Amino acid sequence: MATQPVIISINDKLCKGADGCGICLALCPKDVFKIARTLDGPGHPPPQVDKVTACTNCGNCMIYCPDMAIVVRLEEMPRPQPPRTRRNEHAKTDNEKPSNGSGHIASLSGVGFPFYIGATHVESRQS
Repeated sequence: MATQPVIISINDKLCKGADGCGICLALCPKDVFKIARTLDGPGHPPPQVDKVTACTNCGNCMIYCPDMAIVVRLEEMPRPQPPRTRRNEHAKTDNEKPSNGSGHIASLSGVGFPFYIGATHVESRQS
């Protein structure tokens, strides 16, 4: 099963560098990071993403970074569109309103609090 690609971002302004911290280098089980050959603003070599395809999205680097300089997120993949079907002529459309004009009733699952959407009255019943 193929894994969804990840995006790893390192904020160089927040990171103390590999020699000032290095927690991401030590905790990554797949050795995704390496020490960069260039220096950041304060003169530290920052961690650099080397093997992004090896990342398992465990989140250790992001969770344990004391400066919150690392963000790991899944790359958003385009969702396949469902096939278009012909609507039933008698089915309600999205822009139809209820015939009584009282608004829609929505309730929270498992909670006895009905909310009347589209009306000025909101009723809250305690069970």
